[in-house]
Amino acid sequence: MLGRALETLRDMQNIGIAPNLVTLNTIISAHCKEGDMRKAQELLEMVFQFGFKPDVVTFSAIIDGLCRLNKIEDALDCFAEMREWGVTPNAITYSILIRSLCFTGGVGKSLKLLRKMQADGISPDISCFSALIHSCCKINRVEKARKLFFSMLTLGLTPEKQTYNALIKALHESGQSDEAKALLAMNGNGCAPC
Repeated sequence: MLGRALETLRDMQNIGIAPNLVTLNTIISAHCKEGDMRKAQELLEMVFQFGFKPDVVTFSAIIDGLCRLNKIEDALDCFAEMREWGVTPNAITYSILIRSLCFTGGVGKSLKLLRKMQADGISPDISCFSALIHSCCKINRVEKARKLFFSMLTLGLTPEKQTYNALIKALHESGQSDEAKALLAMNGNGCAPC
């Protein structure tokens, strides 16, 4: 499928039709999802050749591709470069990085990124909160996980069943059985735990 997309891109160029940024971003994103960062880089160069400036979609695709390859530091460098270009990250960009940092054990960095996200006026989504809560529970930062859980509720987000369960288990294992029972009794916000 990617081969066909590149062939179509070449055909467009051969008949004098220049691709737009959306077309280039779509193909860049597909290569990033496939883990082919070399081809994504080539396409990024085409973005410049056609006189476009990378946008939030371009950078988010590249950051996602780097995270998929566990190149988290490279993804964070790309995030910094994004800002240098004057491109403002969106909720998707932040979510990709926060989830990836949590997955690789970078809970401290992910919490710092969450604060930056909120300072930028961007609300975290359910996947950000879930990843952070699960990660905090795994490293026994139960109080932080609890605060994140209630922050999520305050924002009107509905916790996933697994998030409830992770926090209930962490509370119980940390000797906070009453808190665990209270959370177990909660079934508001459309999600019944356990």
